[in-house]
Amino acid sequence: MRGDPGPGSLSDLNFDDLIRSYVDVPRFVRREWWAGEITAALSDPGCTYLLLTAEPGAGKTALIAQLAQDNPHWPRYFLRRDQQQPLGDSSARAVLLRLGMQLATARQSRCSSRSSPRRPTSSRERQGGRYGTRPRRSSPG
Repeated sequence: MRGDPGPGSLSDLNFDDLIRSYVDVPRFVRREWWAGEITAALSDPGCTYLLLTAEPGAGKTALIAQLAQDNPHWPRYFLRRDQQQPLGDSSARAVLLRLGMQLATARQSRCSSRSSPRRPTSSRERQGGRYGTRPRRSSPG
């Protein structure tokens, strides 16, 4: 399905090429004051969403690209490159699928860096460890 993340690279999944096309060019002007306001608003526990509006050409997409590059752990979804070029499917299903895959990939990379707990190998370990059903009682001695 068009717009759904396919077997491409992680870079494609996270729109890294699109982000670089906005941010890694000589004419890009960072908007630290605007990014700071957005980051502060999103850090507020009472903030459930943020609506960014401005005139066409004001730099909304470039600002979001800046925020995405500065915060690589944030999920992101770009609907359009500009007002004429859709990037793919903008259905709710496509958006949620891609965001879900970003979250799963991020979780997988965080979990793979941790060592996994050792599983018990003997029946005695399984009974006495977290796999046991009840602790054994000792008889009065």
